[in-house]
Amino acid sequence: MYSRRSSTQTRADREKPTIASFILIVHVTFSSKKVKEDFKVLYAEEAEFCRKSEANTLSYELALSDRDELAGVIIERFRSKDDYLSHKESSVFKRYREKLKKLEESGDVKLNGQSYYQSNLGYF
Repeated sequence: MYSRRSSTQTRADREKPTIASFILIVHVTFSSKKVKEDFKVLYAEEAEFCRKSEANTLSYELALSDRDELAGVIIERFRSKDDYLSHKESSVFKRYREKLKKLEESGDVKLNGQSYYQSNLGYF
């Protein structure tokens, strides 16, 4: 549930980040609404594992386009690149990645991603 900040708290009151986290942004294109819905189930299982088991996975989210019903973006944020590399070694991720690879090979899902280091010029 959404929780509102105190009306006296401003953005200036937020602490400046002290780490330059490692971020992966992946654009996703689905071949159909059904593929998108099936992918959401697959992704939710992976995201729940990360939330419960990976303390250094700071964010793990699928956002869906408000303009194109077959487009989305995955945003993954890790405390460090080493934490990202550890994340990729989990058995749960490997199973997820195998299923995702099959979706890519069939043409049902197209992925286009890149990794970044957080600049800490803004805020999350």
